[in-house]
Amino acid sequence: MATYIENDSVDIVEASNSDNMNNAGELDSDKFELSKATEGDVICNNTPETAGGAPSNSGDDMLAEIRTNVRSQLEELKERIEGMTEIPDLLKDISLKCLEMSTLQYLSYHLDPESDIMTEGDKLKDYRGLAEWIGLENIFIRYISKANYAIHKTSEVVSKWLTRTEEPLPTLGNLQRCLKELERIDVLEDMSVKMAKDAVNWKLTELEASAGNANRTSGDTSWQLTRHDVVTGEKTMYTACLLYADEDELMAQLIIKVFKEAYEKALFFNPNFDLKAGKFVLDTTAAVITERCDHKVVFLLSEYFYASEICQFAVNYAAAHGTGNGNLIPFHLTRNIKDIPNVLTGITGIRWFRKSTRKHAWSCLAECLLCEKIDSKKLSEVSENITKLVDRDKEQYLQDPPYDEDVAPPGDPFPVVEPEMASPLPTKEDIENQILQSEQEILAKSKTEKWKLLKRVKQKIVEKVFKGSSPFRSSSYPPVEMKSVGNNNNKASPFVNGFVDTTNASSVGCAVF
Repeated sequence: MATYIENDSVDIVEASNSDNMNNAGELDSDKFELSKATEGDVICNNTPETAGGAPSNSGDDMLAEIRTNVRSQLEELKERIEGMTEIPDLLKDISLKCLEMSTLQYLSYHLDPESDIMTEGDKLKDYRGLAEWIGLENIFIRYISKANYAIHKTSEVVSKWLTRTEEPLPTLGNLQRCLKELERIDVLEDMSVKMAKDAVNWKLTELEASAGNANRTSGDTSWQLTRHDVVTGEKTMYTACLLYADEDELMAQLIIKVFKEAYEKALFFNPNFDLKAGKFVLDTTAAVITERCDHKVVFLLSEYFYASEICQFAVNYAAAHGTGNGNLIPFHLTRNIKDIPNVLTGITGIRWFRKSTRKHAWSCLAECLLCEKIDSKKLSEVSENITKLVDRDKEQYLQDPPYDEDVAPPGDPFPVVEPEMASPLPTKEDIENQILQSEQEILAKSKTEKWKLLKRVKQKIVEKVFKGSSPFRSSSYPPVEMKSVGNNNNKASPFVNGFVDTTNASSVGCAVF
Protein backbone atom coordinates (compact mmCIF):
# COMPACT_ATOMS: atom_id res chain seq x y z
CA MET A 1 0.00 0.00 0.00
CA ALA A 2 1.37 3.42 -0.96
CA THR A 3 2.17 5.97 1.73
CA TYR A 4 2.08 9.73 1.15
CA ILE A 5 4.00 12.39 3.09
CA GLU A 6 2.66 15.87 2.48
CA ASN A 7 4.92 18.81 3.25
CA ASP A 8 4.42 22.30 1.78
CA SER A 9 2.04 20.90 -0.85
CA VAL A 10 4.68 18.45 -2.08
CA ASP A 11 3.45 14.85 -2.21
CA ILE A 12 6.17 12.27 -1.64
CA VAL A 13 5.07 8.88 -2.81
CA GLU A 14 6.16 5.57 -1.41
CA ALA A 15 5.38 2.45 -3.38
CA SER A 16 6.33 -1.15 -2.90
CA ASN A 17 8.93 -2.80 -5.10
CA SER A 18 6.32 -5.20 -6.41
CA ASP A 19 4.21 -2.30 -7.72
CA ASN A 20 6.80 -0.23 -9.51
CA MET A 21 10.01 -2.29 -9.91
CA ASN A 22 10.63 -5.03 -12.39
CA ASN A 23 12.67 -8.19 -11.71
CA ALA A 24 15.92 -6.44 -12.60
CA GLY A 25 15.33 -3.75 -9.98
CA GLU A 26 14.94 -1.04 -12.63
CA LEU A 27 12.16 1.50 -13.02
CA ASP A 28 9.17 0.16 -14.92
CA SER A 29 8.25 2.07 -18.08
CA ASP A 30 4.72 2.86 -16.90
CA LYS A 31 5.07 3.32 -13.13
CA PHE A 32 7.87 5.17 -11.43
CA GLU A 33 8.97 5.05 -7.81
CA LEU A 34 9.33 8.53 -6.37
CA SER A 35 10.57 7.42 -2.95
CA LYS A 36 12.21 4.33 -1.48
CA ALA A 37 11.31 5.21 2.08
CA THR A 38 9.73 2.32 3.95
CA GLU A 39 6.72 2.55 6.21
CA GLY A 40 9.04 2.25 9.19
CA ASP A 41 10.67 5.55 8.23
CA VAL A 42 7.40 7.43 8.58
CA ILE A 43 6.30 7.99 12.18
CA CYS A 44 3.00 9.39 13.35
CA ASN A 45 2.82 13.17 13.43
CA ASN A 46 6.02 13.23 11.35
CA THR A 47 8.07 13.08 14.59
CA PRO A 48 10.64 10.28 14.43
CA GLU A 49 11.76 8.77 17.75
CA THR A 50 14.85 6.91 18.74
CA ALA A 51 14.85 3.30 19.90
CA GLY A 52 14.70 4.52 23.51
CA GLY A 53 11.58 6.54 22.83
CA ALA A 54 13.30 9.95 23.07
CA PRO A 55 12.40 12.44 20.38
CA SER A 56 14.99 12.81 17.69
CA ASN A 57 16.09 16.10 16.22
CA SER A 58 16.73 14.45 12.90
CA GLY A 59 13.21 15.00 11.47
CA ASP A 60 14.42 17.70 9.13
CA ASP A 61 17.34 15.54 8.12
CA MET A 62 14.99 12.70 7.26
CA LEU A 63 12.79 14.96 5.12
CA ALA A 64 15.86 16.41 3.43
CA GLU A 65 17.06 12.88 2.68
CA ILE A 66 13.67 11.95 1.24
CA ARG A 67 13.63 15.07 -0.91
CA THR A 68 17.10 14.27 -2.19
CA ASN A 69 15.99 10.72 -2.97
CA VAL A 70 12.84 11.97 -4.73
CA ARG A 71 14.87 14.47 -6.71
CA SER A 72 17.23 11.76 -7.91
CA GLN A 73 14.27 9.58 -8.84
CA LEU A 74 12.72 12.43 -10.82
CA GLU A 75 15.98 13.08 -12.62
CA GLU A 76 16.21 9.40 -13.48
CA LEU A 77 12.58 9.44 -14.60
CA LYS A 78 13.33 12.42 -16.81
CA GLU A 79 16.00 10.43 -18.62
CA ARG A 80 13.86 7.31 -19.03
CA ILE A 81 10.69 8.85 -20.49
CA GLU A 82 12.07 9.19 -24.00
CA GLY A 83 10.02 7.17 -26.46
CA MET A 84 6.91 6.97 -24.25
CA THR A 85 3.49 7.13 -25.90
CA GLU A 86 1.41 7.63 -22.73
CA ILE A 87 1.57 9.69 -19.55
CA PRO A 88 3.06 7.73 -16.61
CA ASP A 89 0.50 6.83 -13.96
CA LEU A 90 2.28 8.77 -11.22
CA LEU A 91 2.06 11.96 -13.27
CA LYS A 92 -1.60 11.74 -14.25
CA ASP A 93 -2.91 13.76 -11.29
CA ILE A 94 -0.65 16.73 -11.99
CA SER A 95 -2.46 19.89 -13.11
CA LEU A 96 -2.16 21.12 -16.68
CA LYS A 97 -0.59 24.25 -15.18
CA CYS A 98 2.67 22.33 -15.45
CA LEU A 99 2.63 22.57 -19.25
CA GLU A 100 5.04 25.07 -20.75
CA MET A 101 3.75 27.65 -23.24
CA SER A 102 5.69 25.95 -26.03
CA THR A 103 3.98 22.66 -25.18
CA LEU A 104 0.53 24.25 -25.38
CA GLN A 105 1.41 25.82 -28.71
CA TYR A 106 2.61 22.49 -30.03
CA LEU A 107 -0.64 20.91 -28.83
CA SER A 108 -2.47 23.62 -30.76
CA TYR A 109 -0.60 22.66 -33.92
CA HIS A 110 -2.23 19.22 -33.62
CA LEU A 111 -5.78 20.21 -32.61
CA ASP A 112 -6.32 23.67 -34.13
CA PRO A 113 -6.82 22.45 -37.74
CA GLU A 114 -10.55 21.79 -37.98
CA SER A 115 -11.74 18.34 -38.99
CA ASP A 116 -15.29 17.30 -39.85
CA ILE A 117 -14.53 13.66 -39.04
CA MET A 118 -16.59 12.47 -36.07
CA THR A 119 -15.68 9.86 -33.49
CA GLU A 120 -17.96 6.98 -32.58
CA GLY A 121 -19.17 9.18 -29.73
CA ASP A 122 -20.20 11.95 -32.18
CA LYS A 123 -17.41 14.36 -31.23
CA LEU A 124 -15.14 16.28 -33.57
CA LYS A 125 -11.47 15.30 -33.52
CA ASP A 126 -10.13 18.83 -33.01
CA TYR A 127 -10.18 21.61 -30.41
CA ARG A 128 -13.98 21.73 -30.62
CA GLY A 129 -14.22 18.11 -29.55
CA LEU A 130 -11.85 18.87 -26.65
CA ALA A 131 -14.02 21.81 -25.54
CA GLU A 132 -17.19 19.71 -25.79
CA TRP A 133 -15.58 16.85 -23.84
CA ILE A 134 -14.61 19.28 -21.06
CA GLY A 135 -18.14 20.72 -20.99
CA LEU A 136 -17.40 24.35 -21.88
CA GLU A 137 -20.18 26.80 -22.70
CA ASN A 138 -21.60 26.82 -26.23
CA ILE A 139 -20.99 30.57 -26.55
CA PHE A 140 -17.27 30.02 -25.95
CA ILE A 141 -17.06 27.13 -28.43
CA ARG A 142 -18.93 29.12 -31.11
CA TYR A 143 -16.68 32.13 -30.68
CA ILE A 144 -13.47 30.11 -30.76
CA SER A 145 -14.59 28.37 -33.96
CA LYS A 146 -15.41 31.70 -35.66
CA ALA A 147 -12.45 33.76 -34.42
CA ASN A 148 -10.40 35.02 -37.35
CA TYR A 149 -7.50 36.57 -35.51
CA ALA A 150 -4.31 34.61 -34.89
CA ILE A 151 -4.69 32.71 -31.62
CA HIS A 152 -3.89 29.18 -30.55
CA LYS A 153 -7.44 27.96 -30.12
CA THR A 154 -6.47 24.81 -28.23
CA SER A 155 -4.46 26.89 -25.77
CA GLU A 156 -7.52 29.06 -25.13
CA VAL A 157 -9.61 25.93 -24.49
CA VAL A 158 -7.01 24.60 -22.02
CA SER A 159 -6.86 28.01 -20.32
CA LYS A 160 -10.63 27.95 -19.90
CA TRP A 161 -10.41 24.39 -18.56
CA LEU A 162 -7.95 25.50 -15.86
CA THR A 163 -10.59 27.81 -14.39
CA ARG A 164 -13.02 24.96 -13.74
CA THR A 165 -13.31 23.15 -10.41
CA GLU A 166 -15.78 20.45 -11.40
CA GLU A 167 -15.11 17.17 -13.16
CA PRO A 168 -13.33 16.53 -15.41
CA LEU A 169 -10.49 18.35 -13.65
CA PRO A 170 -7.65 19.79 -15.76
CA THR A 171 -5.04 17.08 -15.20
CA LEU A 172 -2.65 15.23 -17.47
CA GLY A 173 -4.59 12.02 -16.93
CA ASN A 174 -7.88 13.55 -18.04
CA LEU A 175 -6.21 15.15 -21.06
CA GLN A 176 -4.87 11.73 -22.05
CA ARG A 177 -8.32 10.17 -21.54
CA CYS A 178 -9.91 12.88 -23.69
CA LEU A 179 -7.42 12.41 -26.53
CA LYS A 180 -8.09 8.68 -26.51
CA GLU A 181 -11.86 9.21 -26.69
CA LEU A 182 -11.32 11.67 -29.54
CA GLU A 183 -9.27 8.95 -31.27
CA ARG A 184 -6.21 11.21 -31.42
CA ILE A 185 -3.58 8.62 -30.53
CA ASP A 186 -1.22 10.47 -32.87
CA VAL A 187 -1.20 13.42 -30.47
CA LEU A 188 -0.35 11.18 -27.52
CA GLU A 189 2.46 9.50 -29.43
CA ASP A 190 3.92 12.88 -30.34
CA MET A 191 3.25 14.83 -27.13
CA SER A 192 3.45 12.40 -24.18
CA VAL A 193 7.21 12.77 -23.70
CA LYS A 194 7.06 16.57 -23.77
CA MET A 195 4.13 16.74 -21.35
CA ALA A 196 5.79 14.24 -18.98
CA LYS A 197 9.00 16.29 -18.96
CA ASP A 198 7.04 19.43 -18.13
CA ALA A 199 5.36 17.60 -15.23
CA VAL A 200 8.69 16.35 -13.87
CA ASN A 201 10.23 19.82 -14.10
CA TRP A 202 7.19 21.21 -12.32
CA LYS A 203 7.66 18.77 -9.44
CA LEU A 204 11.40 19.44 -9.28
CA THR A 205 10.67 23.16 -8.94
CA GLU A 206 8.28 22.45 -6.08
CA LEU A 207 10.90 20.33 -4.33
CA GLU A 208 13.54 23.04 -4.63
CA ALA A 209 11.18 25.62 -3.14
CA SER A 210 10.25 23.27 -0.31
CA ALA A 211 13.85 22.29 0.43
CA GLY A 212 14.84 25.89 1.16
CA ASN A 213 11.69 26.51 3.28
CA ALA A 214 10.94 29.27 0.77
CA ASN A 215 7.70 31.13 0.73
CA ARG A 216 5.94 29.83 -2.34
CA THR A 217 4.05 33.01 -2.97
CA SER A 218 7.21 35.10 -2.99
CA GLY A 219 8.45 33.51 -6.19
CA ASP A 220 5.04 32.85 -7.68
CA THR A 221 3.97 35.39 -10.30
CA SER A 222 0.83 33.63 -11.46
CA TRP A 223 -1.25 36.36 -9.75
CA GLN A 224 0.26 38.97 -12.07
CA LEU A 225 -2.35 39.51 -14.76
CA THR A 226 -1.53 43.01 -16.02
CA ARG A 227 1.52 45.15 -16.68
CA HIS A 228 0.59 47.30 -13.67
CA ASP A 229 0.95 44.20 -11.45
CA VAL A 230 4.46 43.68 -12.79
CA VAL A 231 5.53 47.31 -12.35
CA THR A 232 4.11 47.84 -8.85
CA GLY A 233 4.60 44.31 -7.53
CA GLU A 234 1.06 44.46 -6.14
CA LYS A 235 -2.38 43.43 -7.30
CA THR A 236 -3.76 46.43 -9.19
CA MET A 237 -7.39 47.50 -8.85
CA TYR A 238 -9.08 49.40 -11.70
CA THR A 239 -11.91 51.89 -11.99
CA ALA A 240 -13.44 49.98 -14.92
CA CYS A 241 -12.61 48.03 -18.05
CA LEU A 242 -12.66 49.99 -21.30
CA LEU A 243 -13.58 47.92 -24.37
CA TYR A 244 -13.52 49.42 -27.86
CA ALA A 245 -12.48 48.82 -31.45
CA ASP A 246 -8.89 49.61 -32.42
CA GLU A 247 -10.05 52.51 -34.57
CA ASP A 248 -11.58 54.23 -31.49
CA GLU A 249 -8.25 54.36 -29.65
CA LEU A 250 -8.10 58.19 -29.67
CA MET A 251 -11.53 58.48 -28.04
CA ALA A 252 -10.53 55.93 -25.40
CA GLN A 253 -7.39 57.93 -24.62
CA LEU A 254 -9.48 61.08 -24.28
CA ILE A 255 -11.67 59.39 -21.64
CA ILE A 256 -8.61 58.14 -19.77
CA LYS A 257 -7.04 61.62 -19.82
CA VAL A 258 -10.17 63.35 -18.47
CA PHE A 259 -10.54 60.98 -15.52
CA LYS A 260 -6.84 60.92 -14.74
CA GLU A 261 -6.77 64.70 -14.42
CA ALA A 262 -10.07 64.92 -12.51
CA TYR A 263 -9.44 62.01 -10.12
CA GLU A 264 -5.86 60.91 -9.55
CA LYS A 265 -6.81 57.39 -8.48
CA ALA A 266 -8.77 56.67 -11.66
CA LEU A 267 -7.24 53.83 -13.65
CA PHE A 268 -8.84 52.06 -16.60
CA PHE A 269 -8.05 48.52 -17.66
CA ASN A 270 -7.39 48.36 -21.40
CA PRO A 271 -7.08 44.72 -22.55
CA ASN A 272 -5.36 45.79 -25.78
CA PHE A 273 -2.35 47.13 -23.87
CA ASP A 274 -2.55 46.24 -20.18
CA LEU A 275 -2.56 42.42 -20.24
CA LYS A 276 0.67 40.84 -19.12
CA ALA A 277 2.55 39.15 -21.97
CA GLY A 278 2.02 35.40 -22.09
CA LYS A 279 -1.45 35.49 -20.52
CA PHE A 280 -4.50 34.03 -22.24
CA VAL A 281 -6.58 36.90 -23.56
CA LEU A 282 -10.14 35.73 -22.93
CA ASP A 283 -9.95 34.25 -19.46
CA THR A 284 -7.47 36.80 -18.12
CA THR A 285 -9.68 39.66 -19.31
CA ALA A 286 -12.71 38.02 -17.67
CA ALA A 287 -10.74 37.54 -14.43
CA VAL A 288 -9.60 41.17 -14.35
CA ILE A 289 -13.14 42.44 -15.01
CA THR A 290 -14.54 40.27 -12.23
CA GLU A 291 -11.80 40.61 -9.61
CA ARG A 292 -10.19 43.99 -10.31
CA CYS A 293 -12.86 46.17 -12.00
CA ASP A 294 -15.89 45.40 -9.79
CA HIS A 295 -17.55 43.99 -12.94
CA LYS A 296 -17.77 47.46 -14.51
CA VAL A 297 -17.25 47.67 -18.27
CA VAL A 298 -17.55 50.70 -20.57
CA PHE A 299 -18.27 49.88 -24.22
CA LEU A 300 -17.44 52.53 -26.84
CA LEU A 301 -20.19 51.73 -29.34
CA SER A 302 -19.28 52.89 -32.83
CA GLU A 303 -19.66 51.61 -36.38
CA TYR A 304 -16.20 50.10 -35.98
CA PHE A 305 -17.34 48.35 -32.80
CA TYR A 306 -20.34 46.83 -34.60
CA ALA A 307 -18.08 45.62 -37.43
CA SER A 308 -15.62 43.96 -35.03
CA GLU A 309 -16.10 40.28 -34.25
CA ILE A 310 -13.93 40.53 -31.15
CA CYS A 311 -15.81 43.53 -29.74
CA GLN A 312 -19.20 41.96 -30.34
CA PHE A 313 -18.10 38.77 -28.61
CA ALA A 314 -16.68 40.74 -25.67
CA VAL A 315 -20.14 42.15 -24.93
CA ASN A 316 -21.75 38.71 -24.80
CA TYR A 317 -18.82 37.20 -22.91
CA ALA A 318 -19.00 39.89 -20.22
CA ALA A 319 -22.77 39.49 -19.87
CA ALA A 320 -22.49 35.70 -19.69
CA HIS A 321 -19.96 35.89 -16.85
CA GLY A 322 -22.09 37.80 -14.38
CA THR A 323 -21.42 41.38 -15.40
CA GLY A 324 -24.76 43.11 -14.97
CA ASN A 325 -26.88 45.09 -12.52
CA GLY A 326 -25.80 48.47 -13.86
CA ASN A 327 -22.21 47.47 -14.57
CA LEU A 328 -22.53 47.38 -18.37
CA ILE A 329 -22.22 51.00 -19.55
CA PRO A 330 -22.83 51.71 -23.26
CA PHE A 331 -21.03 54.85 -24.48
CA HIS A 332 -22.73 55.69 -27.78
CA LEU A 333 -20.45 57.31 -30.36
CA THR A 334 -22.96 56.76 -33.18
CA ARG A 335 -26.69 57.25 -33.62
CA ASN A 336 -26.98 53.73 -35.02
CA ILE A 337 -28.91 51.72 -32.46
CA LYS A 338 -30.26 48.94 -34.67
CA ASP A 339 -26.96 47.03 -34.55
CA ILE A 340 -26.56 47.15 -30.76
CA PRO A 341 -26.08 43.63 -29.32
CA ASN A 342 -29.18 42.29 -27.60
CA VAL A 343 -27.52 42.20 -24.18
CA LEU A 344 -27.12 46.00 -24.31
CA THR A 345 -30.57 46.73 -25.72
CA GLY A 346 -32.67 48.72 -23.28
CA ILE A 347 -29.72 49.70 -21.06
CA THR A 348 -29.42 53.42 -20.41
CA GLY A 349 -26.15 54.64 -21.86
CA ILE A 350 -24.19 57.82 -22.44
CA ARG A 351 -25.07 59.42 -25.78
CA TRP A 352 -21.96 61.20 -26.94
CA PHE A 353 -23.43 61.70 -30.40
CA ARG A 354 -25.66 64.46 -28.96
CA LYS A 355 -23.45 67.54 -29.04
CA SER A 356 -25.68 69.60 -26.78
CA THR A 357 -25.33 67.17 -23.86
CA ARG A 358 -21.66 66.19 -24.13
CA LYS A 359 -20.60 68.28 -21.17
CA HIS A 360 -23.21 66.57 -19.03
CA ALA A 361 -22.11 63.19 -20.40
CA TRP A 362 -18.78 63.47 -18.57
CA SER A 363 -20.54 63.90 -15.23
CA CYS A 364 -22.88 60.99 -15.97
CA LEU A 365 -19.94 58.71 -16.72
CA ALA A 366 -18.21 59.77 -13.49
CA GLU A 367 -21.32 58.96 -11.47
CA CYS A 368 -21.68 55.54 -13.11
CA LEU A 369 -18.06 54.59 -12.42
CA LEU A 370 -17.34 56.17 -9.02
CA CYS A 371 -20.61 56.30 -7.08
CA GLU A 372 -19.82 53.01 -5.32
CA LYS A 373 -16.11 53.72 -4.80
CA ILE A 374 -16.12 57.19 -3.20
CA ASP A 375 -18.49 59.23 -1.02
CA SER A 376 -20.85 61.86 -2.38
CA LYS A 377 -18.61 64.74 -1.34
CA LYS A 378 -15.63 63.36 -3.23
CA LEU A 379 -17.85 62.54 -6.21
CA SER A 380 -19.05 66.16 -6.36
CA GLU A 381 -15.44 67.29 -6.27
CA VAL A 382 -14.57 65.02 -9.18
CA SER A 383 -17.54 66.34 -11.19
CA GLU A 384 -16.42 69.92 -10.53
CA ASN A 385 -12.90 69.07 -11.66
CA ILE A 386 -14.25 67.61 -14.89
CA THR A 387 -16.39 70.69 -15.50
CA LYS A 388 -13.42 73.02 -15.01
CA LEU A 389 -11.28 70.87 -17.28
CA VAL A 390 -13.89 70.89 -20.06
CA ASP A 391 -14.45 74.64 -19.77
CA ARG A 392 -10.74 75.28 -20.28
CA ASP A 393 -10.65 73.42 -23.60
CA LYS A 394 -14.11 72.70 -25.00
CA GLU A 395 -12.75 72.09 -28.46
CA GLN A 396 -10.73 69.13 -27.22
CA TYR A 397 -13.04 67.62 -24.60
CA LEU A 398 -16.34 68.10 -26.47
CA GLN A 399 -15.16 67.10 -29.92
CA ASP A 400 -16.60 64.48 -32.23
CA PRO A 401 -15.02 61.04 -31.89
CA PRO A 402 -11.48 61.54 -33.24
CA TYR A 403 -9.94 59.18 -35.79
CA ASP A 404 -6.60 58.92 -37.51
CA GLU A 405 -6.44 60.42 -40.97
CA ASP A 406 -5.62 57.11 -42.64
CA VAL A 407 -8.32 55.09 -40.87
CA ALA A 408 -10.36 52.91 -43.22
CA PRO A 409 -14.16 53.20 -43.30
CA PRO A 410 -16.02 50.73 -41.09
CA GLY A 411 -17.22 47.48 -42.58
CA ASP A 412 -20.66 45.92 -42.36
CA PRO A 413 -21.94 45.12 -38.87
CA PHE A 414 -20.85 41.68 -37.78
CA PRO A 415 -23.74 39.21 -37.37
CA VAL A 416 -23.68 38.02 -33.79
CA VAL A 417 -25.11 34.78 -32.42
CA GLU A 418 -26.34 35.84 -29.01
CA PRO A 419 -25.86 33.53 -26.01
CA GLU A 420 -28.87 31.49 -24.99
CA MET A 421 -29.27 33.41 -21.75
CA ALA A 422 -29.58 36.67 -23.67
CA SER A 423 -32.67 35.55 -25.60
CA PRO A 424 -35.77 37.32 -24.18
CA LEU A 425 -38.80 35.29 -23.09
CA PRO A 426 -41.85 35.54 -25.40
CA THR A 427 -44.40 38.17 -24.37
CA LYS A 428 -48.15 37.61 -24.09
CA GLU A 429 -48.67 39.28 -27.46
CA ASP A 430 -46.06 37.00 -29.06
CA ILE A 431 -47.89 33.93 -27.75
CA GLU A 432 -51.31 35.21 -28.95
CA ASN A 433 -49.89 35.99 -32.40
CA GLN A 434 -48.38 32.52 -32.62
CA ILE A 435 -51.73 30.92 -31.71
CA LEU A 436 -53.61 33.06 -34.27
CA GLN A 437 -51.07 32.23 -36.95
CA SER A 438 -51.41 28.51 -36.20
CA GLU A 439 -55.22 28.68 -36.45
CA GLN A 440 -55.02 30.48 -39.79
CA GLU A 441 -52.63 27.88 -41.13
CA ILE A 442 -54.98 25.06 -40.05
CA LEU A 443 -57.99 26.79 -41.65
CA ALA A 444 -56.12 27.43 -44.90
CA LYS A 445 -54.98 23.82 -44.98
CA SER A 446 -58.57 22.64 -44.42
CA LYS A 447 -59.87 24.71 -47.35
CA THR A 448 -57.11 23.44 -49.57
CA GLU A 449 -57.91 19.82 -48.74
CA LYS A 450 -61.63 20.33 -49.49
CA TRP A 451 -60.83 21.95 -52.85
CA LYS A 452 -58.52 19.06 -53.78
CA LEU A 453 -61.20 16.50 -52.87
CA LEU A 454 -63.86 18.27 -54.97
CA LYS A 455 -61.46 18.47 -57.90
CA ARG A 456 -60.83 14.72 -57.73
CA VAL A 457 -64.61 13.96 -57.70
CA LYS A 458 -65.20 16.10 -60.79
CA GLN A 459 -62.32 14.39 -62.55
CA LYS A 460 -63.82 10.94 -61.86
CA ILE A 461 -67.22 12.00 -63.23
CA VAL A 462 -65.68 13.33 -66.44
CA GLU A 463 -63.69 10.14 -66.94
CA LYS A 464 -66.82 7.96 -66.63
CA VAL A 465 -68.81 10.18 -69.04
CA PHE A 466 -66.16 10.05 -71.76
CA LYS A 467 -65.79 6.29 -71.42
CA GLY A 468 -69.50 5.77 -72.11
CA SER A 469 -70.29 4.44 -68.69
CA SER A 470 -72.36 7.25 -67.31
CA PRO A 471 -73.68 6.66 -63.84
CA PHE A 472 -77.04 8.12 -64.99
CA ARG A 473 -77.65 5.40 -67.60
CA SER A 474 -80.16 2.69 -66.60
CA SER A 475 -81.22 -0.49 -68.38
CA SER A 476 -84.85 0.10 -67.43
CA TYR A 477 -85.00 3.22 -69.58
CA PRO A 478 -84.05 2.64 -73.20
CA PRO A 479 -82.09 5.36 -74.88
CA VAL A 480 -84.13 8.09 -76.52
CA GLU A 481 -83.32 8.89 -80.08
CA MET A 482 -82.37 12.52 -80.49
CA LYS A 483 -82.48 14.57 -83.61
CA SER A 484 -79.72 16.53 -84.98
CA VAL A 485 -79.14 19.91 -83.34
CA GLY A 486 -78.02 22.98 -85.18
CA ASN A 487 -78.14 24.04 -88.81
CA ASN A 488 -79.29 21.59 -91.49
CA ASN A 489 -75.92 21.18 -92.98
CA ASN A 490 -74.16 17.92 -93.55
CA LYS A 491 -72.22 18.07 -90.31
CA ALA A 492 -72.53 15.02 -88.14
CA SER A 493 -74.54 15.39 -84.99
CA PRO A 494 -72.54 15.32 -81.82
CA PHE A 495 -75.20 13.11 -80.27
CA VAL A 496 -75.52 9.42 -81.13
CA ASN A 497 -78.43 7.47 -79.70
CA GLY A 498 -78.96 10.09 -77.02
CA PHE A 499 -75.33 10.03 -75.81
CA VAL A 500 -72.35 12.18 -76.51
CA ASP A 501 -70.26 11.16 -79.47
CA THR A 502 -66.75 11.11 -78.02
CA THR A 503 -65.26 11.40 -81.48
CA ASN A 504 -66.48 14.98 -81.66
CA ALA A 505 -66.64 15.79 -77.99
CA SER A 506 -64.76 19.02 -78.33
CA SER A 507 -67.69 20.63 -80.11
CA VAL A 508 -70.01 20.09 -77.16
CA GLY A 509 -67.72 20.68 -74.27
CA CYS A 510 -70.26 23.06 -72.82
CA ALA A 511 -72.96 20.43 -72.96
CA VAL A 512 -70.97 18.00 -70.83
CA PHE A 513 -70.74 20.45 -67.96
